[in-house]
Parts: sequence; structure tokens; C-alpha cells
Amino acid sequence: MKKRMVLLAIILLILTSTGCQIQRVNHQSMESIIDTVLLQKNNLYNTVFQGYKYYLPKGMTLRNKTDYNSHLVYQHQSLYLYVDVVSYYHKVEVDYEEKIDAYYSKAIHQDGVSGYLEINRVEDKFFVELMYNYAKMEAYIEVDQLQDTLIEMCYVLSSIQYQDKVLATLVGNHVLNYEEESFQILTPKSEATDFIEYVKEYDVYYDKNNQLPQEDIIETVDDEDSVTKE
Repeated sequence: MKKRMVLLAIILLILTSTGCQIQRVNHQSMESIIDTVLLQKNNLYNTVFQGYKYYLPKGMTLRNKTDYNSHLVYQHQSLYLYVDVVSYYHKVEVDYEEKIDAYYSKAIHQDGVSGYLEINRVEDKFFVELMYNYAKMEAYIEVDQLQDTLIEMCYVLSSIQYQDKVLATLVGNHVLNYEEESFQILTPKSEATDFIEYVKEYDVYYDKNNQLPQEDIIETVDDEDSVTKE
């Protein structure tokens, strides 16, 4: 009996010290989130536009779209998605220099795909900029929402897939008037001024009955019918 009690005590001590080795992903460090979510192969998609497609996780909604920019909402927080199809088509090199004065700054490289994660404190919140595979997401969020929001951002960016044949027509044949556009996603803003103004504009003027322009939508797929690319 004493041996059993000692054995149980040892097991309890091991479980307590190791935390059972079971850890929810939103409790992991930001490096682990990048490794376990962003850098994992993800062929799912349920949202398709001209030249690209991606997976929108449950709980995240597409509120508005203009050209290659989308306004998303997750847990009542606004997120902004930029997709730079021109830089992707021309395979522009991503050269990010990590910043010691940022709250968090990390260059990301894997299998020829590059990006960065930069987080800065703005007032009492975090301004998060996550760029990967020529797409970028921004969020201006409460401190306690950082890890949960970062996980969802990683899910979206890990699923970005480009349609080369479509882009060859749009970009290669100059159907897009991209010479007048300013593609800045390869370099972080490091401040949330423009993003905050964008959020304020949509919070005030967004009409709940407003629909996305149908000519911009090629296909949408429900989560239950998410398609895997062969």
C-alpha cells in the first residue's frame, strides 16, 4: 500500500512539473505559434477571389473588400488583409531587418517563402503586422487578445494560394493598373495611425446590409466543404 502511495505521489509530481505535456496552442510562445501554425502546409480554402484564395477560420468574417484589400473581423476586432499579387508575380525579394526597439520583431523564412512578424505597443494596445508569402495582416488589439488573434492570422496567411494562370493575365498583360498602386506590405509600418483611421471609417459608415461586389467574387466555399488542393 505504501509503495502504491509513493508511486502515485511520484506520478503526480511528474504531471505537475511537466504540465502533462499538453498545451493549448494559444498558450505557446509566439515562436511556437509561427512554427506550428504559419509554417505548416495548409491547402484548405473557402474564399476565392481573382488570382488567389485562402481559408477563413470559423469565427472570422469578411466584412468588406476593395481590390486586393479585405477588412476582416474576429472577436469584434478589425483585421486588415493585404494581398500583393504584383510582388508575388514578379517574385520581389523580402528583406526584413529585425528591430530591437519593437515589442517583438522576427524575420520568417522557410522553403523560399519569406515574411516577418512585428508587434509594437501603441497606447495601451498592440499593433500587429504579420506578413508571409506576399500577403499581410494587420490588427490593433487588446493585450489579452494577442495570442488568440495571432493564431487566427497565421491560419489565414498559411492558406494563401495564388492562381498563376489568372495572375499571368491580370499582371503579365497589365490588366491591373498596378503602376499607380503603392505596394508597401514588404515593409512594416511600425505604427497604427493609418490602420486606426481605416477602422474608424468602417465602424462609422459600414452598412450591415451592404454586400461585397459580385464581380469581385469568383467563388466562396462553406467551411464544411473546404477544398483541398490536389
